[in-house]
Amino acid sequence: EFSSSSSAMPHKKNPDPLELLRAKAGTVSGNLLTMITIIKAIPSGYSRDMQEIKTSLWQASATTTQALKIMNYVVKSLIINKERMEQASSNSYAISFDLAELLAIKNGMSFRTAHKVMGLLVRKAISNNRQPLRMLREEDIREVLESLGSKLSAEEVLKDIKETAPQKSISSRQSLGSPNPMQEQTMVKLSRGRLSAYSKRIAKRKGLVDEALKNLTRMVNNCSKKA
Repeated sequence: EFSSSSSAMPHKKNPDPLELLRAKAGTVSGNLLTMITIIKAIPSGYSRDMQEIKTSLWQASATTTQALKIMNYVVKSLIINKERMEQASSNSYAISFDLAELLAIKNGMSFRTAHKVMGLLVRKAISNNRQPLRMLREEDIREVLESLGSKLSAEEVLKDIKETAPQKSISSRQSLGSPNPMQEQTMVKLSRGRLSAYSKRIAKRKGLVDEALKNLTRMVNNCSKKA
């Protein structure tokens, strides 16, 4: 629904709305820079310069509102194939970084050396018909280790590879903002808290604006009657 066929490849779908939204973020950032640049040179109070802000302000507001509506539709219509994602991640070489870290920490070697070990193992797996790392044989691992003059146990390395699944890799990340599920829940909670605070502030300001409009309307009506 929110994609179109590639102009060159009939089998390919392009996420057009998301690509355009990414571009619109640049437009809104440009509007912000325009407003900041205008305001920075104003000494105090109101100057005629301020009227130049309004064009950028209205454009940024309209673009942001439309972008949020479109993004809402995109997210609601999004269907995630978890099984396909798990299969793709399990058969990829993304965990090679985690394995390099594990080799360095567990065996007291430099990360540079561990990185080289994993790089050669990935190359070996790719040459073996792009097989997953967990499908490597002990002989393959031993060959790589011996080529580097490493005394690591091929059996232990293979065990580490088989035990390091993508889910375990993600859960091992504990730093703030990491993909760890607990960290993600914390970030979602913080974001919802900010949204709630913003909503309350906006509602309060809207109430003040509505009240000001009522007062203005009443004053205009009174003046009209006197005239």
